This record gives sequence, structure tokens and C-alpha cells, in this order.
Amino acid sequence: MPFGKLVAGGRRSVLPKVPSDGNWYLCMSKPFKLHPEFSNFVTGILRADPNARIILHDADIPEHQRIIRRRLETAGVNSIEFKQRVHFVPVQPHHRLLALYELSTVVLDGYPAGGCTTTREVLELGKAIITLPAKFLGSRWTLGYYNILNDSKLNDAVIAKK
Repeated sequence: MPFGKLVAGGRRSVLPKVPSDGNWYLCMSKPFKLHPEFSNFVTGILRADPNARIILHDADIPEHQRIIRRRLETAGVNSIEFKQRVHFVPVQPHHRLLALYELSTVVLDGYPAGGCTTTREVLELGKAIITLPAKFLGSRWTLGYYNILNDSKLNDAVIAKK
């Protein structure tokens, strides 16, 4: 389905419950793909960018949601940040997901299991996705696409290093 009207309608047209201000950092990887270390990345973003809004994929299973929330709390996300700056969104129809990628300030690759399809879709929109490649193949899809693009300046900007 076309998603141009959603994009033209702005952030509220896609996620009306998430405040439209600030910098949207989006990671729509399924929660089971996210390593506990990912929670430290989220906390780092919140500390480095006072205007950050973290938008994460909601878990389908309540226990998985509790695990993700506990990990974020352990990493330093406080209750006020959960209410104001960390937002969980359910599965989106594909056209809404594409609009969400388009309207986000930063799209984050999951860690350590990165997204092959997500990366292709984000790149097709002319946007970048920030990745931190890990040791195994599942985390190196985005790195592979960037290597194909062969742009060292781009790679310096979008491939994180520990």
C-alpha cells in the first residue's frame, strides 16, 4: 500500500500516541533478537541526546516485555524516561512501517541480530541505518550492504564501533 499520505501527515499520522517532537530513534527488531547489551546502547542514546525518543517493537508475549523492561531498567532507564522517552509500538502494517522508517530521525539495527529486510527497506528509502556488527552472520547483514555501497565516509558515519 502507498505510504506517502502517512509521511505527509507527519509523525502523528503514524504513531499518534508517541509525541512527535524530539529525535526518534527507531528499532523495530523483534525483542527476542535484542541482546541485553542493546539496553546499554539505548541508555547511552538517552544520556547523549536529551531530545531522544526511543521507539522499540513491543513484545508479543508479556513475559518478553517484562524482560526487555527489566534489562532497560538495569541499564539505567528510569521510570520517568519510560513514561516520556521510551515507547513500545506493536507490529505495524508494512506501509505504516515504511512511513515510520521515513519519519524517524535515526533507524537502529538490532543487536546482535541485525535486519536484512529492514536494512534493504531503509536503504531503498534513501536513509541510513546505524549498525554495530557482531561476530556472527546474523549481525553482519547491514555491514554487508554498506560494503557493497563502498562509501568509506558513509561507513564511518553509520557503522558503530565498541
